[in-house]
Amino acid sequence: MELGDVARKLDVLRAHCDSEGRDYDSIQKRACYVRPVLEDSDQFVRDTEQLGAWASPC
Repeated sequence: MELGDVARKLDVLRAHCDSEGRDYDSIQKRACYVRPVLEDSDQFVRDTEQLGAWASPC
């Protein structure tokens, strides 16, 4: 799954929460990074920063 796919899925979740009256931020979201981290460490850092930007505060 690409990062853009994650963003779209989180948008869908947010829309479902809005329609059901649930607090989107109350849902804990997690991601599993399954790419070779050392292959492109700069990309890994960019990806994890983007995932972190989408995360809800715990």
